[in-house]
Amino acid sequence: MTDPRRTNHTGWYEQLHPDAAPSTRSAPVPPRAEPPPRAVPPTHAAPPRAPHTDPAYPPSAAHRPAPGTGGARVRPIADELFRGATDAFTGATRINHRLVDIGCAAALVAELMLTWRDDPVHGRQRLLRTFPAAETGTPVLAPDHRLYLEAPPRDPLCYRVLSEIVEDARDQRRPVVEFIEYLSDRAYRMVGERLAMARLVVEEQRRSGLRRRQVFLDVEPTASVNALTRLPRKLRDREPVGEADRVLFGLYDAIGLMAVVRREFSDHFPMPTDLRLTPDLQSVLDAASELQAVVTRRH
Repeated sequence: MTDPRRTNHTGWYEQLHPDAAPSTRSAPVPPRAEPPPRAVPPTHAAPPRAPHTDPAYPPSAAHRPAPGTGGARVRPIADELFRGATDAFTGATRINHRLVDIGCAAALVAELMLTWRDDPVHGRQRLLRTFPAAETGTPVLAPDHRLYLEAPPRDPLCYRVLSEIVEDARDQRRPVVEFIEYLSDRAYRMVGERLAMARLVVEEQRRSGLRRRQVFLDVEPTASVNALTRLPRKLRDREPVGEADRVLFGLYDAIGLMAVVRREFSDHFPMPTDLRLTPDLQSVLDAASELQAVVTRRH
């Protein structure tokens, strides 16, 4: 017998038998509504986006301060002396190359003396200090061995120089003037390689007669002049001069580079009457002046 619910096309069976089970026929599915049409974007161009100003992220190249402006970071004093003493176009030094060697060596030693570390026992201490020798009173280098092991310099070149000082101090402490003279044979090239690693100079070969020589050319043509005149301009404009700048100013004067500034740029640049340096840093300037006098007598 045919189940009457299978022929229940109009719902008459549910009307006569309300207690019966519901029909297995599924209800008709309502038609799917069509989505509303998308809004047409405006035809005009969107306004340009403002540059990102989040201090946690550096600005893009389009908004980076121009090279040589006040926004540029000042390099270590050995780099500043190197760039100021080297012509950016020819790679030749502005004064006797031997004097620039002495200046770079003295600047590297001064960088170590300007590096401070926190000592839990004695407070803030310099990585490198000096004290007078017992026999002659000549200042000798006295590195802090514990700070050298626990908190060495972050700069690879400074770490290399300090390592040599520490090795010498294990046998006999070397006088400041003697170590600067020893380091001056390769100090200029060492500083040039550090600048090349920072992509601030490029190393090239130049022909000089029948010989070839390695020179360092600054990627920014005005960097040499800016490095040479930055300190005199600060004194002229009465801007504050830090300890590192005072050391650099003293090295300019010790190796004869300030004479170039006065001759080529302006003889109205002032000279500081008192650099107010510590005995450690003053010993570096005295050593550079002593070696400069020896070179001048030879030439």
